[in-house]
Amino acid sequence: MLPATTVGASSEITDVRLRRLYDYWAMKRVGRPAPARGDIDPVEIPEILGYVNIFDVLNEPREYRVRLNGSNIAEMLGKDITGQYCSTITSGEDAARCKKAFDICVDRCAPVIVETSLAFCGKPYMVQAFILLPLCSDGAQVDMIVTAHSFRAVRSPRRPVDHPSGRAGADSRPVHHVVERGQHPINAPPDRQGVLTLLDPREFRAAYDYWSHYSPDMIQALEQAKADAAAEGVSWDLVSAQ
Repeated sequence: MLPATTVGASSEITDVRLRRLYDYWAMKRVGRPAPARGDIDPVEIPEILGYVNIFDVLNEPREYRVRLNGSNIAEMLGKDITGQYCSTITSGEDAARCKKAFDICVDRCAPVIVETSLAFCGKPYMVQAFILLPLCSDGAQVDMIVTAHSFRAVRSPRRPVDHPSGRAGADSRPVHHVVERGQHPINAPPDRQGVLTLLDPREFRAAYDYWSHYSPDMIQALEQAKADAAAEGVSWDLVSAQ
């Protein structure tokens, strides 16, 4: 994943959504180090508004509080984090990545891009990339940060699955870990949480449809799962659920 990295030009940003907010922020600077919060008009960026957060910068001690949580971000996280502090949202390596990115943005008054896992909200198979852009009410000190977020699914480690035929040794057959209980259309049994259970063509199709919205890699992972099963004499088709 990308560590906290400063950005000096729009051309350095590959993600369309993140680049859109950067270009808008740069336009609003008008020769200043950074625009003020009052310069940011949501009406002017409707296409990315649901993926935008605004943070208050607090000092003594330094902390970052969610002032505005975009609706699409809240949906991805499974909760509204408005009013929460960054230090309480994530933990471990992801928390360190976030803290470093926020600190660089404030201390250098500079745009920063970073990537973190969404494991903190129960989605270790997802990664978020976001850009942090400083806002200065007095034209000098950063007192707010506006961010835009983009999400993608990543291929997870291979895990065992239940064999549809119930043959001995079924648990030794690997498959990509692509779904989690409560976060997808498949209802895996309690003792197989986090494991894709290939029991019914309609379940497979549901997972296929779900992941196709996120990443081609996930489609490839599901296709590989199908191929793994076929190699052991078990087959099923990608049929639409009725």
